[in-house]
Amino acid sequence: MAIRLGTGHHLNPEYGLGGGKMARMSRTSIPLDPGRVMGLARQLTPTTVLSFGAAAVAVVALIDLGIRSAVDLNLRWDAFWYHIPFAALRGGLHIPYDMIDTMKPRFEGFPLLPELVQGVLWRLTGSVNATGVVNFVALSVFLVYCHIVLHARFWLVALISLTAPMVLIHTTVSYVDLFSNAWLAIGAASCIYIYLFPADSSRAVLVGGLAGLAGTAWSKYQLVPIAALIFVLFAAASLRPAFARRFGRRQVVVLLLAFAALASIPYAKNFVLGLRRQRAAASKLEGRATGRALRPLAVRDPSTDLLPLPSEMDHRPREYR
Repeated sequence: MAIRLGTGHHLNPEYGLGGGKMARMSRTSIPLDPGRVMGLARQLTPTTVLSFGAAAVAVVALIDLGIRSAVDLNLRWDAFWYHIPFAALRGGLHIPYDMIDTMKPRFEGFPLLPELVQGVLWRLTGSVNATGVVNFVALSVFLVYCHIVLHARFWLVALISLTAPMVLIHTTVSYVDLFSNAWLAIGAASCIYIYLFPADSSRAVLVGGLAGLAGTAWSKYQLVPIAALIFVLFAAASLRPAFARRFGRRQVVVLLLAFAALASIPYAKNFVLGLRRQRAAASKLEGRATGRALRPLAVRDPSTDLLPLPSEMDHRPREYR
């Protein structure tokens, strides 16, 4: 069977164009498989075209946000108040910055992961603009995790995420709210996935979800109550027989305890620092009290008084001349 082409040649599926051997293909176009062409045509449904279009929009938007996060340095809110200075200190960079006393408790007590990542990127690139890339990187990790581990369509999750105005705003700035919320979203999405699809959930869902919650605790202490609540729900969902019997209940419990201990490290450190400060303050107060108790009482010498005491004053009216 041969298929006529508009150029005057004909297509033979076995021998190629022109009805000759394969050597004749150099004088004409490449051979076409009618069955494959029809199969591709059947796949080009409106849904497929819409999916490809939405995927292209999501990719272009992410590329635009990535470029903007790398070249546009944020100057608003608290970026220069403590985020960028803390990033320099975490990354071992020397900048003209003198930390005031009110900032020292924040530097010692805040979770260090966001500013540490900012400092490392700043040190590797040599540009302070790298501090604005961490939120875009965290969002990208969330999207890739949902696509690979949770089997969600990349473009669909990307478009849903980018419809939130705060996500668009925080993707390209140096403050780290989106960085923290991306890890929290990984933990919450993994918890929902294990609850809905326990038979299809892999070990990567368990480990990835727990890592996301631990990353949240290491990023922002305001999100710790929410992360703790999701951890309780995560533990309840992962300990159900439909999921636990696949990997063993003991292994699930060990992973839960290990990541719970990992998430509590920054706050255990803060607890120890708080006890040390309380003891130092108490000892300082005791030293002051002891010094006052041992100080001798002053004895007044009336001859050195500039003014007489009230008991020695003459209360009779004086005559002025």
